Amino acid sequence: MQPIDPGRCPPTNSKPAPVKLAHPRPRTRGWTLTEAVVALGLLGIGLSGIFVANSRVLTQIRSMKQTSAATQALQERIDQVRRAKWSDVTSSTYLRDNVLNVPSTAGAALPNLVEEIDLGPYPALPNPRIKIQRLANGSLSVVSVSPNLATQTKSVSVFVRLSWKGNNGITRKRECATIIAKEGLTKL
Repeated sequence: MQPIDPGRCPPTNSKPAPVKLAHPRPRTRGWTLTEAVVALGLLGIGLSGIFVANSRVLTQIRSMKQTSAATQALQERIDQVRRAKWSDVTSSTYLRDNVLNVPSTAGAALPNLVEEIDLGPYPALPNPRIKIQRLANGSLSVVSVSPNLATQTKSVSVFVRLSWKGNNGITRKRECATIIAKEGLTKL
């Protein structure tokens, strides 16, 4: 036999007797109705949150797609104006009949698109500006003309503006500007 350490209790081989209840509870497995209703409610809230987030993401994607199409349409119009000769750039007739006469390719993705070219002397003078619009129905409107613009200035500022009906009927706008000089920008 081993000596007993005074700080330790001696080991016992006996187990405590199990406690018996007067009315034993039956074991149940599964969920109660309340737990199931709460779980379904939480699941419903979570799924509705996911659907709302998905809807907002799709709206943002549509908006970005329209913004991208508008940027491409603006670049298309600016390039058309830049390729023209000086006498053509400063002519409202040329801009109406050769630039805005057909819809822009990229602008087809924009509902109710209105395009406008606004051209005037640079640096700005009190002279009138050339303003031409292509309306949503395809009709062209010359808002203002400047018949002597080609001879009155050596450079012009060109603004191309787009407006269209975006998501939820909100009118959206984009604008691009450039300067075109008669003999190139280095000759200003």
